[in-house]
Amino acid sequence: LTMSDRIAVMSQGRIEQVGTADAIYREPASAFVATFVGESNVLAGRVTGTLGDEAMIETAHGGLAGRNPHGLRTGVAAQLVVRPERCRLLDGDAPGNRLAGTVERLDFEGAFVSLVVRLADGTEVTAQLANDGSLPRLKAGTPAAIGFPPEAALLLPVAGDG
Repeated sequence: LTMSDRIAVMSQGRIEQVGTADAIYREPASAFVATFVGESNVLAGRVTGTLGDEAMIETAHGGLAGRNPHGLRTGVAAQLVVRPERCRLLDGDAPGNRLAGTVERLDFEGAFVSLVVRLADGTEVTAQLANDGSLPRLKAGTPAAIGFPPEAALLLPVAGDG
């Protein structure tokens, strides 16, 4: 991503998105682009309501909110995408976007720790957390919840639905 001013991301011979590296990373046009350019947590669901620039989506893991740059309407299938570095470990019953499960693993990466939480249906979500000594002692199998603010997540259309 550092070798050019503009990048085209293609899938099956079709251009998915053209833009700067920053724009493609921060505002992917599709879940494919989001997972092709960096790691992303992607959860499928259906839009249940909209409010201004945000929309709510009902997933197998409960209701979640995110930005709605495509103007998705209530009732359409959607994918919520959130980058691991925008997620955080939640304490107790913190309100807002919450994905609860059990710790699958902790990957120590120097200044960061990747916390992987397995949800009830087997879906894995990842949070990239600062390894600054403030993290609680977590081990595989212990309960944990990952959260993120609505402005950190994007609701994206599912191919063929609109």
